[in-house]
Amino acid sequence: MTDQLKQLSEAATLIADIRKDRETGMAPKHGNWFWHGQPDSMALATEYGGRRYVMDFVRKGMKGAQPRFQTDGLMHNAADDLATFSVGEGHVRGHRQAKEDPTVYRYDISGIDHPDARRIARVPEMEELILSLEAQLTEAHLAEDGAMQIIAAERAEVLSLRKQLTEAKAREAVAYEVAANSIQKAALDSEQGHEIVDICIRALTPTHTTTALEQIKQEARDEGKREILARVIKLCNQREREWDLADMSNYANAAGAITSSISAILATFSDTPKGNSDE
Repeated sequence: MTDQLKQLSEAATLIADIRKDRETGMAPKHGNWFWHGQPDSMALATEYGGRRYVMDFVRKGMKGAQPRFQTDGLMHNAADDLATFSVGEGHVRGHRQAKEDPTVYRYDISGIDHPDARRIARVPEMEELILSLEAQLTEAHLAEDGAMQIIAAERAEVLSLRKQLTEAKAREAVAYEVAANSIQKAALDSEQGHEIVDICIRALTPTHTTTALEQIKQEARDEGKREILARVIKLCNQREREWDLADMSNYANAAGAITSSISAILATFSDTPKGNSDE
């Protein structure tokens, strides 16, 4: 994180310098720069705007040469008028001033005080920044692709779970209907009739609650049916506890077990005389 913050700070400084030199140097509206000229007369010029010279070269002494940069339509010698030096008080510009200033005791050039000269010298640093940003962008894209793959996998898993849930509910509905029909037939074949059907259907319902059970008990107060209803309620309570532990895929088996048990009770008590015995 510290390296990233440092890099961001350096990039911000570089961008600020770029903007400043673009405002005071050769205007961007004149297009890209390119080299042109002859073997003995080369220059760096703009693509548009009448081929404006950004930099050319002139003789320096008998054996040397120096670049020139344009300011307000005039070309200025870099060594003579624009150079900065590694020693001195820092205000000196060019070899002419340096020879008159005693603080500049040697002429080691440290830079050229011209926006276009700085723009040229800044190219390697800008390339490094661009390549670094490109690497970060690539890394970010890879991270985004990885995240999208994870999201897609999780979405597929959610859809699969939804499908399984829908299928489980469908199986539950079919099994419930089959079990309920079986219980209804067994109950209607007995003397106890619809009260038994109601109890059995409620016992098969997964949302069977204590309140519902109490309602069943209250309905079982009808004289003549109390004993058999009490037996069925007891069986329903037992099966309800088993139902809580049953896997959804075993619904049909659980319902079948309830049906068989209730049918056995009905067969046992089918001839039970009506009475007033307590539960």
